[in-house]
Amino acid sequence: MLPIHKNSTSYSDVNNFHIIFPPTKVFCGYYTISVNGLITFRPNTEIIIWNPTMREHITFIKPKTSKHARCFLGYDSTENTYKLLLMACSYRKCEKYQKPEILTLGSQESWRVIENSPAQDPKCMYYCINGVLYYKAVISFEEDRDDHSILPSLQIMSFDVRSELFKSIQLPGRANQYQDGLMLEESLMSYQGKLAWVCYNSNIIKIWVLKDAEKQVWSENEFVLPLPQRDLPEIAWLHGATSTGEFIYVSGNAPKDISVFYYDPVRETIRSVKGIEYEQFRRCYGSNDNFVSSLSLHAFPDHIENLMSLKNIMCCSPV
Repeated sequence: MLPIHKNSTSYSDVNNFHIIFPPTKVFCGYYTISVNGLITFRPNTEIIIWNPTMREHITFIKPKTSKHARCFLGYDSTENTYKLLLMACSYRKCEKYQKPEILTLGSQESWRVIENSPAQDPKCMYYCINGVLYYKAVISFEEDRDDHSILPSLQIMSFDVRSELFKSIQLPGRANQYQDGLMLEESLMSYQGKLAWVCYNSNIIKIWVLKDAEKQVWSENEFVLPLPQRDLPEIAWLHGATSTGEFIYVSGNAPKDISVFYYDPVRETIRSVKGIEYEQFRRCYGSNDNFVSSLSLHAFPDHIENLMSLKNIMCCSPV
């Protein structure tokens, strides 16, 4: 955990949290988030929830019917309830749609099927904002008028954690493939407590913020990053925003390249925060360069400390 209100830090200023799994477990590389201080991992046959603050993790066995599935963790603050939503992926028109399954943490209930789900192929990126899960999904297929081929229709899906109801939201805008000679990335994110859709590269950010989910009203804005762009490294990915509205860029794919940059669109400034020092990382985890180069980085800008213990939650193998 890096302090965001300092211009620079040393490794000693960084809080470290470690989780160690048996070496036989194989983790799928997919996008995960921190939901009220809890982080999920998904091996092939299990779902693991980790509370870094309490240094505890808990393991759930996935239903046998969900071999290839996305797993989203949702939280309803009104009832202080966590739920795991499991949805089959790679849905195709010729395949029979597999209905989602859900599990309420701590209720001692089994996985149960959600009957009211529209046919959809969920994508891996998701956010939980004010008790609602948001994620991208292909929910219908349209026929191309020229060659009569079937084209996927990408939309945003919402899932209310308490009522367990799905709704679809039209994308507010799509980016041209290139802007200023650089390819634009498209992504969901949480921006100052609301869902946002962003199209960005190292020069520009186009952002739509969802103001009214029922009426699907978005506000649109565009920010041009201040020159020189060399303040950002060549490989830097947008990983969300702080509560004050600063955009977070994380650079590199290995610990020796870790650095975090904060872009303030109001002041039009970029500041950097130093992360893990490479030599310190090698002393902690070994000097195998193949291991270091294979690591991937994830940022959790909405992470908070959660004092809830996982030991009393019924599961297969609490730790």
